[in-house]
Amino acid sequence: MNNRGSVLVFVLIFVAFTLGIVTFMHRRSGNSLADSAELQFEYQSSIYAMSAIEAIREVLEDDDNNYDYDGESWALIPPFPVPMGFISITVTPTNGRIPLNMMEGDNKSEAYVTGCRNTLKELELEESICSIMKDWIDTDSEISDLGEENIDYFTDGKTYSTKNGKMETLKELSFINEAKDHFDVLASHFTNQGDGKLNLNFITKEALIGLVPGIAPYADSIIEYRANNTYKDVSNMMNAASIPQDIYNSSLDYLSVKSSLFYVKTEVSLNDKSRFYHVLLERNGSRTSVVKYIEGNDGIFF
Repeated sequence: MNNRGSVLVFVLIFVAFTLGIVTFMHRRSGNSLADSAELQFEYQSSIYAMSAIEAIREVLEDDDNNYDYDGESWALIPPFPVPMGFISITVTPTNGRIPLNMMEGDNKSEAYVTGCRNTLKELELEESICSIMKDWIDTDSEISDLGEENIDYFTDGKTYSTKNGKMETLKELSFINEAKDHFDVLASHFTNQGDGKLNLNFITKEALIGLVPGIAPYADSIIEYRANNTYKDVSNMMNAASIPQDIYNSSLDYLSVKSSLFYVKTEVSLNDKSRFYHVLLERNGSRTSVVKYIEGNDGIFF
């Protein structure tokens, strides 16, 4: 990918500024309720955010690399000023982290439960947290080992029951007993949605060891390889460390260098007030589409 991504974002953002002002003035002329600076900032923020999301979507569709890494133009968009504020856009593939929703569903689900437990062991957290999260996600009422079913959860003065359904956002961790006490740590190594294969260019060492435990003796070398190299193929691991062929072969079901789900977090700050927009984009072949959109507070949602 070239610098087209950054250029496209800048162009669309400034087109959005012009469009927002013109449209707002048109609306204000016929609607007295819009005669408010606060409403103008809110409206302009939304247009900026939508323009940024559309720009990123187009850039991802235009990306014809066979690998994704942190040197892509979509990964290096700096904060930039706009009238009376700034815009910050962060694009992160979700498959640098273990997808919690895959602890339920198909014949590989047990591998992700084990991967979760192994990762928490690496992080020196209680492995039982994985059982509690699994029982939140799975559709049955059977209690996992050290898990929880059919109980009430209390958060911010509200009561929640065990969901027994897949996580819509990672924020659901803040409802779950024990998990909510370690939200920031868990969010660094887990996501709610993923395609099952973790990208070597983004994976954390703890998630790598957790999901592919046989790779543990070589994990430091695999991660350090990224300091001066890009993984363009999973086989590049063999350049990073002397990995036995059987261990390498067993890792192929869980590792990749390509990403399909991208978390786009946009902060628009106008008149010293920040508004946040969280979007999950899915790239499928040459098409990239919005899977989820959340407007609201700061935080990690995917």
